[in-house]
Parts: sequence; structure tokens; C-alpha cells
Amino acid sequence: MNNEFLISKMSYNVSSSGNSTVCGWCALVIITVHWFVTFVLQCNYLVSTVICIFLFLAFQQHQYVSPANAPCLVALLCLYG
Repeated sequence: MNNEFLISKMSYNVSSSGNSTVCGWCALVIITVHWFVTFVLQCNYLVSTVICIFLFLAFQQHQYVSPANAPCLVALLCLYG
């Protein structure tokens, strides 16, 4: 019985909006802005990851950047920070 109330309430909210094109446009802008900001923040994170890897290379930390361990370091930094 509780689910029927939610479905009828949701259908009432959808059908009662008289200006759906403006709401749809606003939703599209909000989604686009969200994805753009997320992309920019992810690019900033990847820049700091690359700098960290270059620091390991510059200070010759072979236990981290040896050919056997470098893929693990990159995966660790990209996945966990």
C-alpha cells in the first residue's frame, strides 16, 4: 500500500509540471556542469599523481619505480590516492 502512494505521488509531480521544457533544460545544464566539474577535478588529481611518480623517479626510489613495481605504483596511486 505504501508503494502505491509513492507511485501516485511521483506521477502527480511529473504531470503537474506545466513548464517541463524549462525544467528539462535546467536539468541538462546541471548534469553537464556536474560532469564538467568532475572531469576537471579528476584531471587535477591525475596531475598530482604524475608529479608523485616523477618524484619517485627523480629520487631514484627503485623499490617503487623498478620495472616490476612501477605498474603497481601507478595502479595504487590512481585507485587509492
